[in-house]
Amino acid sequence: MNIPNINWVDYSFNCQKGKLLLDFMFQTNSTQHVTEFTRLSSTLDLIFSSPSNLLSNVKITENFSNSDHNMITFNINSSIPFNRHKKKVYKRQLTENNFSILNEKYANYKWTDELSFYFSVNSKYNAFTDTMLYFFDSAMPLKPLNNIIKENYPKRITELSRNKLKLFKESKKDPNNNEIQLKYKIISRQLRKITRDYYTEKDKRIVSKGRSSVYKYFKNKLKPVIQVPTLFDKNGEICLSDKAKSNAMGITFQKAFNKKNSELVIGSNFTKSADKIEDIQFNILDIFKLLRKLPNKNSTSPDSIPYILLKKCAFTLSHIITELFRLILDEGEIPEIWKHSIVIPIFKKGDKTITDNYRPIALTCTLCRTFERLLVNKLIEFLRNKDFFSIEQFGFLKQRSTVTQLLTMLNQIYSCVDRGNKVDIVYIDFKKAFDTVPIELLIQKVKHIGIDGKILKFLINFLNNRKFKVRIEQDFSEEYPIHSGVPQGSVLGPLLFVIFINDLPEHLPKGVNIKIYADDIKLYVEHNNDNNRNKLKESLVITEKWAKNNGLGISIDKCICLYIGKNNDKQQYFIDGQPIKKENCVRDLGILIDTDLSFSAHITKITKQAYSMIYQIFRIFKSKDLDNLVFVFKTYLRPLLEYATEIWSPSRKDHLISLEKIQKIFTKRAFKQCGKEEYLPIFA
Repeated sequence: MNIPNINWVDYSFNCQKGKLLLDFMFQTNSTQHVTEFTRLSSTLDLIFSSPSNLLSNVKITENFSNSDHNMITFNINSSIPFNRHKKKVYKRQLTENNFSILNEKYANYKWTDELSFYFSVNSKYNAFTDTMLYFFDSAMPLKPLNNIIKENYPKRITELSRNKLKLFKESKKDPNNNEIQLKYKIISRQLRKITRDYYTEKDKRIVSKGRSSVYKYFKNKLKPVIQVPTLFDKNGEICLSDKAKSNAMGITFQKAFNKKNSELVIGSNFTKSADKIEDIQFNILDIFKLLRKLPNKNSTSPDSIPYILLKKCAFTLSHIITELFRLILDEGEIPEIWKHSIVIPIFKKGDKTITDNYRPIALTCTLCRTFERLLVNKLIEFLRNKDFFSIEQFGFLKQRSTVTQLLTMLNQIYSCVDRGNKVDIVYIDFKKAFDTVPIELLIQKVKHIGIDGKILKFLINFLNNRKFKVRIEQDFSEEYPIHSGVPQGSVLGPLLFVIFINDLPEHLPKGVNIKIYADDIKLYVEHNNDNNRNKLKESLVITEKWAKNNGLGISIDKCICLYIGKNNDKQQYFIDGQPIKKENCVRDLGILIDTDLSFSAHITKITKQAYSMIYQIFRIFKSKDLDNLVFVFKTYLRPLLEYATEIWSPSRKDHLISLEKIQKIFTKRAFKQCGKEEYLPIFA
C-alpha cells in the first residue's frame, strides 16, 4: 500500500490518505502489525488483524526473489483444544428473603456465650467464621452452576425459531411452494420483532441497575473463555492443567520477594516522633456503618466470607465483630487465615505463554480488610495532625490524586518554558517496590513516627510469616511463603508503603523537584546552564543510594529521560553508571506527555481506544432504544475521553476534530441501529 507517510509506532501522519487508513483501522477495531521499513526507508507492506492478538512474532526478512520489497513472516495464534475435566462451579441464591432468614438465625444465636468456650484469638475466629458459614449454607446452600450458560430465551422465541427452521427445511425440499415461502417470511418477521423487543427489554434491565451493572455486563462479554492459556514453566515444560499453571505462576510471583535482611537500619536523619498512637477504640456504630458501605460482592476470600454477607447482615453481626476486633488488638494476635491470600494472575502484555507477563492480584480476608480500614482511618488522622505526609506524595491520600500531581508539575513546567528555560525530567522505576520492602526496616520507620503499643504489635504480626496461593479457574497452587513487602490486596499496604518512602524527598538538594505517586517517582529541574543539571545528577546518585539503603532495587531499563524546551541539548543522565534511555513521549499516570507538550500522542491513543470501545458496544449491546445506548456511551466510553482533561484539554483544531468525530461516529451508528436514520443530526 503506497502510503509511506504514516508512522505506525505513534500513528502520526501527514497526508489525507494516511488519515483515512488510520480511521478505517480504528473504526474496525483492527491492529496493524508492521512497524519496520519494508522497502528502502518506507513501510509499504502492512498486515491488519482483528483481534490484535491473532498474530504474533511479526518479522521483516530478506527480499523474495527479485522483489524490491522485504518479506514479512508471522505466526497465527490459535488455541489447541485440550479436553479436561471441568470442576463444577457453585453459586448461592442471594435474595433479600434468604438474607432475612439468615439474619434471624444470626440474631437468635448466642455468639458471646458460644465463643467463650474458645481461648485463643485464632480458635475464637475460626469458631465464629465456621458458625457464620454454617448458617449461610443452611439459608443459601451452594448449588452447582453450569459453566456454559446458554441464552434462556422466552418460550415464544424458541417456538418461532423452531417453526422457522422447520419451514426453511420444507422450502428447500419444495422451493416452488409459494405458501411455504410466505409463511416463512411472516414467521421470520415476527421472530425479528419479538427478538428485538427481548433484547431491548434485557438491555433496559442492565441499564436500570446503574453504571456498575453496565461495566459488569461488558466485562463478562469481553472476558476470554480461557483466562490463562497453556504456559511454559521455568524449565521450559508445558503446563496444561490449571494446577500446573497455578504452580508455575506461584514460583514466578515468589521470585519478586527479597529474603529477610536484618542488616538494614533506619537513617540517622529520620526524626523520631514524640507523639504516639498505641491503641484505637472500636465502636459498634462505626463498625455497623463500615459494614453497610461494603460492596455487593460475592467474591472469593481465604476464609470464604464474602462482602455481601457482611453487608446484608451488618445489624446482627456488628456487635460480635466489634468484640472480636477488640480482642485481636488487645492480644496482638491475629487469626492465622488473615496472613493468607489468594492470588489471581492478570495478563499484562507480551506472550501469554510466559509467566513473567502476568501480574498478581491478591484477595485477602474481608473481615481483615474491614479491621484494616478502621485502623487506617485512625492512623491517617494521627499522621495528618502532625503533618507527617510529604507534600510531594500524591498517592492514596485524600484531596490528592493523579490529576492534582500532574497539574502541579505541569504548572511549574509551563512557567519554566514561558521564561525561556528548559526542563529535564527523569522517571525512576523501583523494581517490584511493594513486594520488596524489607519488613524489619518498615517496622523501624513505623515505630519512629509514633506508631507503638498494641498497634505496633499487631503490625509486626500482620506483616510477618505471610503466605499465598495462586488460583486459576477452580484450582489452587501449592502455598508459597512471602519474605518481604507490604501485603498486596490489603488496605494497610498502600499506607505502609507511603510511610516507608516518605523521607526520600528530604534527602534531595534544593532546586530539584520531586513528585511521587505511590512508587512512581520523577525528578526534574529547570535549567539554562549546567548548574541545575548537575544537581539533578547528584539527586540521581542520592536516590540510588537511598534505594540501596532501604532495600529497594531500581529497574534502570525502565527509567526514562524526557526533555522539554527549545534547543534542549538532551544531556545524558546515569544511574549506577548505566545511561538512562531518552524518549520523546512518556506515559505519566495514564497520560502520554510529549516533549512539545502538545499531547498529540495521548489524543491519538485515546481516540484509537474509543473507536475500539464503540466497536465493542455495538457488537455486544443490541438495544434499539436510543436512551439506553446514550447511557452506555456516557458510562462506558466517556470516562476514557474525560480522564484528566484538565491536563491535556485540546486547543489545536485537528485534536478537537479527532475527539468530536468519536461522538459523531457513535451517534451515526446508534441512530442506524435504532432505525432512526432519518432523524440523524446533520453533523453526524
